[in-house]
Amino acid sequence: MSVFYTATNLEFNDVSALLTKQQRAISVKLLGHAYTLERAGTFVVLTEEDRRLFSSVTSGAFSTIVGTESSVRMANTIVTTETLRAIISIEQQLKAKHFDEQMIERAIKSMIPGIVDAHITDTHGGFARSIMERWENENDGK
Repeated sequence: MSVFYTATNLEFNDVSALLTKQQRAISVKLLGHAYTLERAGTFVVLTEEDRRLFSSVTSGAFSTIVGTESSVRMANTIVTTETLRAIISIEQQLKAKHFDEQMIERAIKSMIPGIVDAHITDTHGGFARSIMERWENENDGK
């Protein structure tokens, strides 16, 4: 019998010690935020065999790739840390310019997901492209 475990901070050795000889632990880690699972989350498993089994059990409902537990923890940590830094910086900059809380909240909630999607799909509009070009030009001069 296979037992899937998803807890971010549990690894194979933590779980396998709790199982009987008839049970098999299968790591299934969420790469991303649970809130976005339906549209953008990806589960990471250790082997192609585990990927096929998980996909079969879930009727292919989720994106699933092969990777390591430590890479998921590292990616989730880096992305969460840097995203929080960016959000806090944006909030501080807008507050310093006396934007009201409603505008700050709505700007962050609506713009960040759109910018992320455009960046991943390489579909930035002219405004974002001009900012990136300016950065590239500044970096070329260094």
